[in-house]
Amino acid sequence: MTMTTIVKEKRKEKIFLLQKVRILTILIPILYSIWLAISNAWALNHHRENDRNEIIATVFARASFAPKDSPRQGKSIPNDGSAAATPRKSCLRFNSDAWLRGPRLGNANHSFGMDDSLGKSLILSSVHWSNDNLPLLLQHSICEPNSKFVQPTNESELRLWVVRLVYLFVHYHQHRHAFTEVQNLDSQCIRERHEAGIGPFDFECANAKFLVVRFYNNGIGANMRYAAVPALMAGLATDRVVLFLNQAPVGPPFLQQPWSQVTCERRDAQCFFLPSSPCVLTHHEIEEAYSLQKNERRQLFRTGTLPDNRQDDRVLLLQLPFRAQRVPPNLRDKIYTDILPLIHRMTNDPELQQTLLQATDQLRKDDTIPKNESFTYYGMDSPLFHGLLLYALRPNPRALRRMNEIVTAVLPPSFDSGNSIGLPIRASDKCNVEMECMSFANHLDAAQESWQTFHHPQSQQPFIIVTTESQKIKDEMQLLKRTNATEFVSALVVNHLDVTQDTGYFKPFPNENTYDNGTDKAILSAMASLRLQLYPRFTLGNCCSSFHLMLKDILSEGCGAYHDHVFQCLQSHANPHFRTCCSWDKSFDCIARRENASNIERA
Repeated sequence: MTMTTIVKEKRKEKIFLLQKVRILTILIPILYSIWLAISNAWALNHHRENDRNEIIATVFARASFAPKDSPRQGKSIPNDGSAAATPRKSCLRFNSDAWLRGPRLGNANHSFGMDDSLGKSLILSSVHWSNDNLPLLLQHSICEPNSKFVQPTNESELRLWVVRLVYLFVHYHQHRHAFTEVQNLDSQCIRERHEAGIGPFDFECANAKFLVVRFYNNGIGANMRYAAVPALMAGLATDRVVLFLNQAPVGPPFLQQPWSQVTCERRDAQCFFLPSSPCVLTHHEIEEAYSLQKNERRQLFRTGTLPDNRQDDRVLLLQLPFRAQRVPPNLRDKIYTDILPLIHRMTNDPELQQTLLQATDQLRKDDTIPKNESFTYYGMDSPLFHGLLLYALRPNPRALRRMNEIVTAVLPPSFDSGNSIGLPIRASDKCNVEMECMSFANHLDAAQESWQTFHHPQSQQPFIIVTTESQKIKDEMQLLKRTNATEFVSALVVNHLDVTQDTGYFKPFPNENTYDNGTDKAILSAMASLRLQLYPRFTLGNCCSSFHLMLKDILSEGCGAYHDHVFQCLQSHANPHFRTCCSWDKSFDCIARRENASNIERA
């Protein structure tokens, strides 16, 4: 054998070995993948549905890669990879190291009535719609417990279902990302979470993106109408969970400002209202979040979209200009598309399902102002607006308990909703600034004239529920009661716990720490008065007030105790003498009255 032949043979052997190595290099990953798939399929079949998430987490750990929807790396949040890739207690396997390390800005805890059982129920009911789960969500609204909104009596009432579906869909949108973490939350997991310093309603929601909004130092009604509702519209349009934050320990100055309406240690909306979502952020996420600029905010409401370079940010801050905002053009279709599969799983009753489908179709239609309406305003007669408003107004368990106690203490045993008038009176600092104001006697006369248009028997005096923040109005009322100046005062029902601070901008009680001792007495007084005003058959309000408009909106959607409630604005009163003007009213009469008042003042 020649040298040349030997070299050729060795070269062939070398090539053959290289080919074997290449084949093995290709086959080993394929064989491993096949083995992994078979193993996982067996595991999934063996452990059944209740262990599915644990198996999925095991698969992620074996393959050593992060879930596709894990938080994206970028300015908004550092990505530690899949939580499952790091060995830890089973109940925390869906949480990242960064989130567990914190610090986190947690939700309200047990002192506000939020416990693990309630938190789990809220999340599961929000995600899995059924006839059994709906009552829990509806009962957490601000509405009177026996109202049409909470207790449907006629499944064919289309308008009520439109508003309910919006209310329920916001629950789904705001809670669904916590479902993976909560569904196996047994007593052992609760202990593990407590040991890790995780609150009862705190979840990472690793797949979620967020829009963070603050409340302003304005009244409750204005904050709900110009902050909470527009923020929820923006969150739904962009598929982002909305968080209401104040007094954040980090972030831009506007987010670190406390909410002036409350004085509990949190100094945010959760002092009184339920958390907007079970999802909570770390301080780092808030600190590094991008704040949308003016032109980007405009784009959000004009198009329902965010800038391309911000689409992947996990957290965005939205500082609203605190005024009426347009409905994002993609919002209605987005809700329609997302809500259909939820409806199909909600009930097997074909009649109810047909009603729900019709209600969903109604959601796609633009809002229309009723014809011949002399007084119009932002959000008027809008089921979309009202459903979002009802979601934002959900009181936390502690607040709900105290409101119910006040209602029980104030309403007499003989009270009859069918024979009652609601007279909420907003005065004090709004007078001659945002609106004209009347004396208590004039309010009473206006209510009496309106009540008589219902052709009720003159011999039967109605109950009159009076609530006010004005000490002047309260003094006038007491004087009328002492002098019996009119028979119409004989059945006054007064919230004797009204704080009467003479302003909608609440004054703090910094040295007190509970409702019973006074902290947040002002907001409790205001919201208890709102709850009391859900009981009458007829209400006469001053619609220059955002608080009264908020009351009008929820009463119009079946939120009151009397099922055929009527709300009348003073601005639309039949008697021009009682037709008060708002400062922004451009009608001929109101302009003339303002000019006349200015001339008198100058003289």
